[in-house]
Amino acid sequence: MHLPWKYTVIFGIILIHVFILAIFFAPDLLAHFRKDAPSPQQIQPSSTDEPPVEQPPSTPVLEDPVEPPKNVAANTTTTPPKTPAESPSATPPKNVAANTTTTPPKTPAGGPSATPPSAASHGAAPMSKLKPYRQGHYHQALQTLPKNLATAVGEVRSGILIDLDTHAILWEKDSSKVYPIASLTKMLTSLMLLQRVESTPGLSLDGTTIKITKDDRAYFKNNKISGVYLDEGESFTLQEYLKCMIISSANDAAYIVGKYLGDGKIETGIQRMNEQAKKLGLNDMSFHNSNGLPIDRSKDQRIENTGSALSIAYLAECVMASPEYMRWAGTARDSIMHRNKPFDLNSTNHLLRNRVPGVTGLKTGYTNTAGYCIAVSCTREKRTMLLVVMGVRNRDRRDTIARQLLDWAFQQPAK
Repeated sequence: MHLPWKYTVIFGIILIHVFILAIFFAPDLLAHFRKDAPSPQQIQPSSTDEPPVEQPPSTPVLEDPVEPPKNVAANTTTTPPKTPAESPSATPPKNVAANTTTTPPKTPAGGPSATPPSAASHGAAPMSKLKPYRQGHYHQALQTLPKNLATAVGEVRSGILIDLDTHAILWEKDSSKVYPIASLTKMLTSLMLLQRVESTPGLSLDGTTIKITKDDRAYFKNNKISGVYLDEGESFTLQEYLKCMIISSANDAAYIVGKYLGDGKIETGIQRMNEQAKKLGLNDMSFHNSNGLPIDRSKDQRIENTGSALSIAYLAECVMASPEYMRWAGTARDSIMHRNKPFDLNSTNHLLRNRVPGVTGLKTGYTNTAGYCIAVSCTREKRTMLLVVMGVRNRDRRDTIARQLLDWAFQQPAK
């Protein structure tokens, strides 16, 4: 049976329209039914550009050196540096409790800034060149602040501004009075680690590792110590601990280094920090731990590491003698490998991150009692300033006042 010709034409036209529609909508239909994951271009990366703000945690962060693990040996792994470095003929520390084996040095994670420098640049200046502070090392050449800046520094508890080329003090406020120093503590912890590496044959920043023990992890948990969230069984090089302390002010890393400086005993490490401060002539400094966290002895008694702005300034000048310290102090962002993936380290120094001209370091600090503190090094047109500001009520005001003081200082004639 044959359809009338007009029905054949209508049916043909319908088929043509169906065919055209199928061609037009086929890609969308196929895409709708695909179950593949989106392409990398469709996935927006999460932002990690903003560094952490040094705000007090929601729960108190405590560290009690009275109850560290007793007689815990620091688990260390040592390899000789690739290039032998010249070091003073110092006797290595005795009675170092450490299990040592030989492994290839770990490759630091991160970008180009993580490439290790030559062995000769590792470590601070030898102890023979770090002379103790003496009265007269700095001389007063105080300048009158403009009215608006004089008002602003009223928010500063203590501070000092020094032209390092002439050692002239251009501004100071109660710089000899002793106050809590918070994480400025880590400048001494870092300095002593660098000196240990420099003076001990066989140690190297990139070849010597420390393993996190079960007792370490329990100590972090019991005392609410955070930082880079070190886990039991993980091993990191001394270099990685160093940059965690300097860049992101990691409290757990500083604890491990303090314990290492005490050959596995945190109490010994703290004792040696106090001894080192005295050797540097910083007689008003007192240390109870290696990271600067407050310590609650009882419900009504809290103690903290303390020192004056003047002593902090001299300690800062000492760490500036170390190319390795300054390398990390001037790094806004880096990373370590943590749990088999990169863990970002963002600088707590927002003057550095915000690219204030010439800023090269050095260290920030905060506790409720200490307020917001900072030690800043800044070089412009071959002239270097060192500024210490302590006890400001918030980070933004601290940074604003520090920047204004630096800008003003570089306008002053050399004294």
